[in-house]
Amino acid sequence: MSDQPPDLKAVDGGGEPLPEAAVRGAAVIPGRVVARLTSRAAREALTRWEGMPPARAGLHPPRCSATVHHGRARITVRVDLTYPLDIAGACSTLAHDITQRVCHLTGLHIDDTTVSVRRLVLKESLRQRRVR
Repeated sequence: MSDQPPDLKAVDGGGEPLPEAAVRGAAVIPGRVVARLTSRAAREALTRWEGMPPARAGLHPPRCSATVHHGRARITVRVDLTYPLDIAGACSTLAHDITQRVCHLTGLHIDDTTVSVRRLVLKESLRQRRVR
């Protein structure tokens, strides 16, 4: 008997040999999984932006969607932000942070990240003022 293992070839259901493992496969990440990871990344980015968790700032959780095709993704995020702020600057910073985090978590190339503001919430300090 030899010490070499037998030469086994993987076969598909039809008995045909499969290509080498490195050639035949890659993990496919569904869009709903990317959307959930995007939601997590958006909460992290909002926490950094606001300096506190979004719920504590009176913001609703971000709403996210994603589409994935051939290892590339497009993500859309709808957020609440506290006012006053530079809305365009905030959206740009959030989009960059979310894109980087989702790319890191999934390994996908993110083609487009769209951040839209769902509603503006007055900061707590402005809500407590009384107008006479």
